[in-house]
Amino acid sequence: MVARLSSRVFLGLPLCRNAEWLEIAKTYTVAAFMAATELREVSPLLRPILHWFKPRCREARRQVRRSRELIDPEVKKRQQRVREAKSAGLKPPKTADAIGWMYDLANGRPIDYTLAQLGLTIAAIHTTTEVTTRALIDICSKPQIALALRKEVIQVIGDNGWSKVSLYKLRLMDSFLKESQRVNPMGSRKLYLTADRGR
Repeated sequence: MVARLSSRVFLGLPLCRNAEWLEIAKTYTVAAFMAATELREVSPLLRPILHWFKPRCREARRQVRRSRELIDPEVKKRQQRVREAKSAGLKPPKTADAIGWMYDLANGRPIDYTLAQLGLTIAAIHTTTEVTTRALIDICSKPQIALALRKEVIQVIGDNGWSKVSLYKLRLMDSFLKESQRVNPMGSRKLYLTADRGR
């Protein structure tokens, strides 16, 4: 779910629904970090050679290569649409996703959209998944909070509908998520199945 939502924001349609991209988005972070771990185990002098043969490094390179094959054609299509609109004297189309934002900010300068997208997946998907999972575990361990959160969502969405304003009015939800992150800091190795035994 997190990979799909993140890809919708980062890549937009139609790539956000591409099954192969979603698989890369979910697994590239692990491959990249494991490749770095493999390389740290050897002498810095040997890394420029050994990275060609280490399995995790080869897998990370394969994922980058395949990502290019998926993302570059989409970027070229968008650039072509912009050129055609400008040559026709029309306002270029804008897209509300990270590729569109990067294109606007680049202002004609070269940019590696593929590496940028992979960097966004590293920063977003696993961290968001971890935070969401920990919040759900906290709700399961304290069922009374679920009722209060549900009541707030029903009231706010009922009054304002699905909008950005509604998100700002979910104050209990915001406090709950912040507290969940405070109690369960990112990267902690706490085991949830045995967490209650130590309390």
